[in-house]
Amino acid sequence: MLLASHSYLPLKFVVCTNYYHTDTRTASFYKENDGFPQRHEEACRTFEEALATPVQLHYVGGNKPWNSLCVPKQSVWLSLLWESGCTADFLQALPGFIRKRLERYSLKRFYTKISKRIANKKTK
Repeated sequence: MLLASHSYLPLKFVVCTNYYHTDTRTASFYKENDGFPQRHEEACRTFEEALATPVQLHYVGGNKPWNSLCVPKQSVWLSLLWESGCTADFLQALPGFIRKRLERYSLKRFYTKISKRIANKKTK
């Protein structure tokens, strides 16, 4: 069954961390979203309120606060980790995260990728 109309949750319920780099003066806000204010001033206010009081933060991309440094809003994640009482568990798992990160960006992996690209160019 297809619904004729739908509504959106307010933006504060899922705030992507890349939103914190958005310049509200030049941004165009969700023109296709009927639930978002159409007037730019109201849209800016709604957007800024969502950034100030997010219900859920979505860490966009591969850099997460548990496997990278200098991630936007990392301090929020760390303080909630501390409050959860799971800091010791995280610290025990941390060497595994670091190992995976090093494997992902190793010189061997880089050399293998470059070699494959060169080989593919030769066969074309």
